[in-house]
Amino acid sequence: MKIYKTHYMPENTIYQITGNVDRDIRQSYTGGAVDVYIPTNRRNISSLVNKYITPLFTKLYMYDVNSLYPFIMANTEMPVGLPVAFEGNILNINPTAYGFFYCKITSPNDLKYPVLL
Repeated sequence: MKIYKTHYMPENTIYQITGNVDRDIRQSYTGGAVDVYIPTNRRNISSLVNKYITPLFTKLYMYDVNSLYPFIMANTEMPVGLPVAFEGNILNINPTAYGFFYCKITSPNDLKYPVLL
């Protein structure tokens, strides 16, 4: 690889990111989120018009998705090129910006099972 990079690879085609930027991007790639829910389909009987005819349970649907990471890597664009540092609102610089960004995201404090940690 060193011979290829030194003698044959065009300049500035693969950027080597190091330092804090490299560390931060690597830390942003983490395992999938695991959510815990207690599925329930029992209806509130007191609110039913006729509790003897109306079913006590509603139909539940469950979906399980596995291995999306390889699918996304194979079928979607990834940010490439020389990183550009900026401060402020990226939409003012480039409305179609795509890449890695520091974001402050908050969720309501009263969530029993917060989606965002």
